[in-house]
Amino acid sequence: MIVGAVDTPLGPLMGIYDPRRGCIETVEGWVHNAVGGLRGFYFNPHGVYDKLSKSLTGDCVTLDNKLAPPVSPVSAWGVGRSYAEHAREMGMSKQIAFFSKPVTSLTGHLNPVVVPPVSEKPDYEGEIVIIIGKRIKNASTAEAGKAIAGYTAGADITDRLLQDMMSWSMAKGLDTYGPVGPVATIIDSPDELDGLCVETRLNGEKVQRGCTGDMIVSIPDMVSRLSALATLRPGDIVFTGTPPGVGHARKPPRYLRHGDELEVRVSGLPPLRNQIVKTPDQQ
Repeated sequence: MIVGAVDTPLGPLMGIYDPRRGCIETVEGWVHNAVGGLRGFYFNPHGVYDKLSKSLTGDCVTLDNKLAPPVSPVSAWGVGRSYAEHAREMGMSKQIAFFSKPVTSLTGHLNPVVVPPVSEKPDYEGEIVIIIGKRIKNASTAEAGKAIAGYTAGADITDRLLQDMMSWSMAKGLDTYGPVGPVATIIDSPDELDGLCVETRLNGEKVQRGCTGDMIVSIPDMVSRLSALATLRPGDIVFTGTPPGVGHARKPPRYLRHGDELEVRVSGLPPLRNQIVKTPDQQ
């Protein structure tokens, strides 16, 4: 089951992804509203999927179009240092860390990542993003795994100068610094997360690749640990961390430039693509 969302004048509209045609077939607006939109959908994705599939409009929007994020979270979270090799390349301890990522940073497939003048060292971080499907607090690893509704691709754009000067949340929370999509896979079991891989390409060149087996802890374990700090609600998302190969760790560093094409691929999903846009005085 793969879902997505398209932008309309009235806001995002849900749809079901058809991999044969490579497009998102939208549902009737009243059904979208009846299930509570994207946020409501993740309360019971398996329960309402049949209703969605019976209310398709016939309009199919291809992935050549700008899309809305396939999520609408109340809260977005991030996990740092989840890959040992990334922690090493950044000179950090091999211990996972958590941060909040403002939902105002989220944007969709083919929408531009707009770099403001305050961001002098923007960097890429391709990630697997998981979607919460059940309210949890102080969950065990098993409970956390069962609370994961699905996953999508994401880019946790990070300004390295702001990361040093301020906080991780600020460095990663600028508007459009959280592309997600283009679609999301709904899972039946947390076992489906095993072996997932993420790959980042910059202007067609592969710059990052990592799999869940390379992580310091499993995704259910990190969600369990996060739930000890904050209540997670259906529709909330977690950026699960990035593998090695970020631009900041290169010699010399390679920060994002105007016109760069960023692509994040997660197993079983079409690639998330976004272009980097800087203001004229920055180009």
